[in-house]
Amino acid sequence: MGGLQGKVKYKPSFSTNNAQGLIHYALSGMGVAQVLDFSARPWLEKGELIRLLPGVTMQNLPLHLVYARHKHPSALVRAYLDFCLEWVGKLN
Repeated sequence: MGGLQGKVKYKPSFSTNNAQGLIHYALSGMGVAQVLDFSARPWLEKGELIRLLPGVTMQNLPLHLVYARHKHPSALVRAYLDFCLEWVGKLN
């Protein structure tokens, strides 16, 4: 798709920072949503959502796990951090 260039001006009629809200909006046929791949994956796999620009890759975004730092985190915090690291590793 390398031929797509330029900018398009638009006035959004709906805006949110909630991925589930954006997905619901798109599934309802109300518009287009830009969400992270893993958020839309179930609907993409079922064909309920489609990629509009499959040849365009988005930039990678950092993921931060924020927690109160202790010298020895609790077993629960450690288990959650390990789970997140494993889960994120499967996204690639």
